[in-house]
Amino acid sequence: EVVSSTFERNLDREQLGTYIMARSEKQLGPGEHLNSCPKCQYFEIAVGELHEVVFLHCRNESCGHVSCIHCHCSLSTSVDGEIDADTMEEVMVHQTHAALAKYKKIWDKAAEDAQARPCPNPACTVRGRKDDGCTHMTCDGCGLLWCYFCGKPISECDQASDAEVAEWAMEGQAANMQPEYRHNLNWFTNGRRCPMYLTEIHEADSSWPEDDDQCLDKYHRLLARRLLRDALLRIGEENMLDFVESYGEAVVTGTGIETNLLHTDPGSIESWIDTPERSRTLPAP
Repeated sequence: EVVSSTFERNLDREQLGTYIMARSEKQLGPGEHLNSCPKCQYFEIAVGELHEVVFLHCRNESCGHVSCIHCHCSLSTSVDGEIDADTMEEVMVHQTHAALAKYKKIWDKAAEDAQARPCPNPACTVRGRKDDGCTHMTCDGCGLLWCYFCGKPISECDQASDAEVAEWAMEGQAANMQPEYRHNLNWFTNGRRCPMYLTEIHEADSSWPEDDDQCLDKYHRLLARRLLRDALLRIGEENMLDFVESYGEAVVTGTGIETNLLHTDPGSIESWIDTPERSRTLPAP
């Protein structure tokens, strides 16, 4: 295990600033949020609702930048650091950003979760994207064992019974099958189970590619559609229109998902593998 003080001594000034900011963000308490300057490594930890703060006045003497904490855009400032009177219209735009901050938080989290799966332990902040290995994930942060495909802890996943394992396994192996493998058993026909490898899906559903990278891209595109649509439903159509008008179309186009697809339900994760047998055993919506 690396001692933190030794690790920090080997970082340059910029790396150390980034490390301290990331560590501070990870340790935020309830109601706290970190606001950082987009021009330097200055940051502050604020307490309260996001909409209660609009601007960050950087207190780094070599910077002094004033920015919107919600879109990180710069504002015109006078010599004393106060917002210039000629920028009041711009200020109103950023105040609108603040009013819509809760929707941006919902949207941004959905976009982040679609690109890198978060550990399903609510007390953990680790997230990541699988490599070309299996769908069994062990969190580096809390040690939780979970399934990458459905995103659930293995303890909450559907698992084959001893009788089901005994029917499949060679004599004497049933008792030794671990829970994560029980979750994979008979996934071809059981809609509550998940494949151990994404490349296996093509054997059951030819709409999936055979290449692992292409499988991963397809999976994350479907996941983005699912999570962003859920975010849209939470935000509401009218609020979403205000959100896009305030922040710009890039908040949607930047996700890589076409706007029209957000209004189409991609189905549950389990339904993304389409076989008649799985369709009959899918969990209730």
